[in-house]
Amino acid sequence: MRVELPRRLRMPAFLLTIAASLAMPSARAETRQRVTVIVFTEYKLHESAWAPLLAALQRDLTDADQPSGPAIEVMRGDDVKRGMQVEQAVSVYLHGDCTLRPGPWQTANGTLGWVWRVHGQIEPFVHVDCTLLEHMLAHKAASINSNLWDQTMGEAIARVVEHEWLHIYTQSPEHSRHGVMKAQFTADDLLSADERHRAGRGLGR
Repeated sequence: MRVELPRRLRMPAFLLTIAASLAMPSARAETRQRVTVIVFTEYKLHESAWAPLLAALQRDLTDADQPSGPAIEVMRGDDVKRGMQVEQAVSVYLHGDCTLRPGPWQTANGTLGWVWRVHGQIEPFVHVDCTLLEHMLAHKAASINSNLWDQTMGEAIARVVEHEWLHIYTQSPEHSRHGVMKAQFTADDLLSADERHRAGRGLGR
């Protein structure tokens, strides 16, 4: 995962009516700000996959937040209405096919998630490579019941988004040696927030 300097400014036209600059936390803030996290998919996501994805995002982004931080609301991009108003927005773009399918273990190289930094400011746009996630988790899907595949993929996506959200919230490109702010994730790291995969692995935040 990385913070990148874009070659050109990027602002999706379909978000101009709702996107706003993300206000960073202030010790003098008296009212809790509200951030709406809006998820857009490159390919149509099956209806059964939306509920576990949104639930995992809501949980992980709320857990990642500081007590004085903003209240988080997560919604689907296809629920955005023309002229919709939100206090602040963070847009999440899921690139590639986000459907988990069973397969053999395979080596996966690349960037799972990224955000852009423009003129020193980390912008509120998160990008996630679902195709790479699916390659990393295919062997996991082969060992669990098929009715858990959507949940497993949702957990992994949420873990990547949580990492990138913390870059945005803290306005820091720095990484840590352990936990959600590690620079590189394994398949187990992606699922470490899921109780079904966490036990005995020592993969805490």
